[in-house]
Amino acid sequence: MREEKKQRPIGSIALNATEAAREIGVSRRTFIDLLQKGKIKARKCGHLTLVEVEDLRAYIRSLPNATYATPKPRKPSSRQSDRPTTA
Repeated sequence: MREEKKQRPIGSIALNATEAAREIGVSRRTFIDLLQKGKIKARKCGHLTLVEVEDLRAYIRSLPNATYATPKPRKPSSRQSDRPTTA
């Protein structure tokens, strides 16, 4: 039987790198890249890299707002209309 991963208690003030990456929806490698570029602040506690939850929130707030273009109406495909109908 597969062992369940421990869940952090609600209200944690800091997460390790793997947990923080999962929390914001990126891979651990991408998260480490963000740390190395200084986009997210982290602290070291021995071998652990800890990130305060508030620093994750600050990073998310710093991202640009998403904009979505209104999709153009699709034209009917000429391939579909050229095919003879079969029963």
